[in-house]
Amino acid sequence: MNSLYELSPLAEKVWEWALNWLPAQKDYPKNYQQDFRAEKALSKYSRKPEQDIPPLVDEAVAALKEVFGNETATAVTAFYCLPAARKLPHRGQQNPLPTWRIHKDMLTIAEYFLVRESTPHTRQLLLTRLQGLLTRELPPESTTALDFTVENLGENYRHFYDTDAEEEGYLKPVISDLAAILIYCLNPEEHWEECRALLHCEWNREFIPHYSNNHRENTYAIIKSHLRLRWLIEKCLAVAFERGEFDYTDFCRMADLSHGLVHYTCARYDREDEDERENQTHARAILCEYNERYVWERYEIIEPIVDPEEEYRKQVDRFGTLETCAGDRYPGCRWLLKTCEHIETYGLTAKVVCDEYGHLPSIFTGFAAVHRYADGETPETLAESLKAFKPATLWLVFPFAGLGQRPILTALKAEALIPLHEFMMQLVGGQPYRPKPRINTFDNSDSEESGIVDFAALETAVEKVPAKLIKKYFTSLKKSKAGYTRAVYLCEAVMGTNRATLEKSLAKHNQIGLKAYGLLPLQDENDPVERYLTLRRVWKECTKYGAERQANTRAAITVGLKNLARRAGYRDVARLEWDMESRLSEQVESVLDEQVMGDWTVSVEMEGLKTKLRVQKAGKLLKSVPAGLRKHPDYKGLREQMKMLDDQARRFRLALENMMCNGETLNPDELKKLGRIAAVRFLMSNLIGIDANGHTGLIDAGQAKLAGLADTQPVQGDLRIAHVDDLYQSQILSQWQKKLVGAGLVQPFKQAFRELYVVTPAEEDTSPQSHRYEGRNINTAIAYRLLQSRGWYSRGGEGDCDCIRIFPDEDITAYWLFPGVHHFFTEDETQVADVIEFRRGGKLIPLHEVPRRIFSEVMRDADLAVSVAAVEDDGGYWSAEVGAARIAVVQEVMNRLGFDNLTFEDHFVYVQGKRARYRIHMGSGNIHIMPGAYLCIVPERKGKEKPIYLPFAESDRKTTEIISKAILLSDDDRIDDASINTQINAAVGA
Repeated sequence: MNSLYELSPLAEKVWEWALNWLPAQKDYPKNYQQDFRAEKALSKYSRKPEQDIPPLVDEAVAALKEVFGNETATAVTAFYCLPAARKLPHRGQQNPLPTWRIHKDMLTIAEYFLVRESTPHTRQLLLTRLQGLLTRELPPESTTALDFTVENLGENYRHFYDTDAEEEGYLKPVISDLAAILIYCLNPEEHWEECRALLHCEWNREFIPHYSNNHRENTYAIIKSHLRLRWLIEKCLAVAFERGEFDYTDFCRMADLSHGLVHYTCARYDREDEDERENQTHARAILCEYNERYVWERYEIIEPIVDPEEEYRKQVDRFGTLETCAGDRYPGCRWLLKTCEHIETYGLTAKVVCDEYGHLPSIFTGFAAVHRYADGETPETLAESLKAFKPATLWLVFPFAGLGQRPILTALKAEALIPLHEFMMQLVGGQPYRPKPRINTFDNSDSEESGIVDFAALETAVEKVPAKLIKKYFTSLKKSKAGYTRAVYLCEAVMGTNRATLEKSLAKHNQIGLKAYGLLPLQDENDPVERYLTLRRVWKECTKYGAERQANTRAAITVGLKNLARRAGYRDVARLEWDMESRLSEQVESVLDEQVMGDWTVSVEMEGLKTKLRVQKAGKLLKSVPAGLRKHPDYKGLREQMKMLDDQARRFRLALENMMCNGETLNPDELKKLGRIAAVRFLMSNLIGIDANGHTGLIDAGQAKLAGLADTQPVQGDLRIAHVDDLYQSQILSQWQKKLVGAGLVQPFKQAFRELYVVTPAEEDTSPQSHRYEGRNINTAIAYRLLQSRGWYSRGGEGDCDCIRIFPDEDITAYWLFPGVHHFFTEDETQVADVIEFRRGGKLIPLHEVPRRIFSEVMRDADLAVSVAAVEDDGGYWSAEVGAARIAVVQEVMNRLGFDNLTFEDHFVYVQGKRARYRIHMGSGNIHIMPGAYLCIVPERKGKEKPIYLPFAESDRKTTEIISKAILLSDDDRIDDASINTQINAAVGA
């Protein structure tokens, strides 16, 4: 150690040089950001010789050589190995930010230099520092007095490279730093005495750590997790094995102190390819052999009885090595057999083996696995050996046994379960006969595919299996706590064995229960309708939840409907809905007929998405429902039927819009079935369809006809609901807009007046990614509710989150990226949107190759989310597409009302009144009296404004507001509001 400390003056000179030279460089510390990037990346340049080096580092090395000449290597090493020579400020002293940066940058320069230009002397100094840290001969370098954080940078930005508590407060370079450099530059033969001392544990020392008053620790044990030191030891072992100076006894000595330093989780343990195993280094192959022998000797004599009062550190000493090695995939069946022996010897239960906190569960479940048969072993020989154990023991280890699972079933005389087990593994997405496979546990999520079960395949798998055997199998999986519980729940639903529990869970909207509800066996012909209505009821009830739970619950309902569709024999959910709604429609069809109730004649009409009651008395239409009619015994039933129609119309509005967005076609039989549903028949009568011959017209589903612009024709072939792009491409969009408004029709959703989005020149330049909404700041709860209602769901997290919408017919998936997401989309109140891209089969699609309908719908959804969910500092957003659609609506509605005093230019509508000319902004609704005076008109509060006709049932308050203002200002000579008149008079000089 003395030889190292003798170099302190030289190290101090390097630090003085750094304090002067680095700040003198042009644009420093700007270069710090450009050349060194983030703090975490500083040392990567020096530890990867093949990586490009920042120019500032090369310039610094050249300058050092000019100043220190032949002593450069020694000086840099001394600076690096002697932190005290850097003379860092103590707590409470001034600590300007440049000093902090210079310190970090100079350490990076030193690491770079030592990796590439080390000498035998510098390597000796590095080894001396390493020895001093392990033997604890170095005095502590980090004390409370030196514990300093840079002001305004937070606790993570320490002025020093303080290590964690395990290394007892030594400053950089600590053990892992030294090992990282020596891996590249050390020649063990050249420094064999030091390397031999390291391998033979001569540098180990015992001490009492700061976290315990009586527990003794050793320095080799506390560094077991340092991967770089393990690599350095392996490099030294390669020479030791060649020299014959390290054997199994030496291995055990080091492993007893710190098994992590010589423990290698090698893929060779379960590789079938002999060439792959031969490619292991000679040193690692020997270490793997030693490791397996060492672990087996200790697993043979394990004593798993744990005293509850035993200190945790003592449990770590007893079981830590076995816990680390339990997943190492050792070959052979002896591990499984020994596990069964331990279970019966010590009377271990599932609570200990599978479910108890601590070390034992992972030990026994890990070693119970058969990864690969050893030479001479077969499934038959294993099955014969397993017969010596109790059935309860075999059921206990079965879920973890890997290749031993089939022999266990053979030993239990339960081979009939093999098809069920293979089905179960397919259901959870794992591979059968693999220990601890990664499986789908069916946790709550917004996936609309998680939980769909092929019940026909399951029924085939259990057809000849006794019920008691199935119960034992399911019990074994559930007790394993390995994630099979929900999968078992789904399977039990298919068999109908958990019906009572499942139906009870629906009251609390249990999500796995909602998924499983559709799987229950059908009891009678009305059962599908009752279950369909139950799931739809929960869909409405879950609106009380937050955005995340609401999305997850509705996804679970969708899965439940998909399962119900399969169980009831339908091709998909849409066909199930049509049939269920057709049955329900039969119950309410008569509500549309005129009825007589006492002195009143009542009839029901549909407007938009709601029913409207018309009441007449003595041929006179009444404005409201009289009290006497409300008391009529048939009135309550009529209102209930009207509510059913309203609910039906709301459900099918979304279904029909999705059919349009997805380009789904209806064959004649399907169109006829939809035509039998009262609400659907009405909704479709206000929608434009397009048939196989390209004819367009309003859809008469009952008669299978299209009422076109000029005539009515029968539907030819398959029919689909026309998208706005179809009408635009056919150059008949404006004609249909005029026809709809002229007839006063109200479409259930925006179709003819729908916003249309096309690929822009800027997007062609950035294809296959669209940056249209990049950087927009949105409220996550609002945005996700909107997106989820449009068929989107989120996936991923931790900086890699996407919102996804799937178009299955075209095999296209849209991705909207949100890189700032932590664990789930709505965890943070706001998020910044990133790019949108499209993929087919996992491959990116150029934007111009995305079908125009799909591109438009995706951008419309994103536009809606960005505009409605914009946070305060990003508000006021509206797109050109929204503006164009709004202008079309305002123009046609005002023409219908007989106003010819409007002109449209850019983002404005100009209204020529009697007293002045006005300009209304189509995005904000703000008004100016030309040439520029602002006019403040506050819209009526909701519920007080007069109804304004719009050609679609969707809420569009801003368009309604603009139309109302245009009507008001057109007759500005009749305005009686004093505030408005005062503003106009002031502007026109009246």
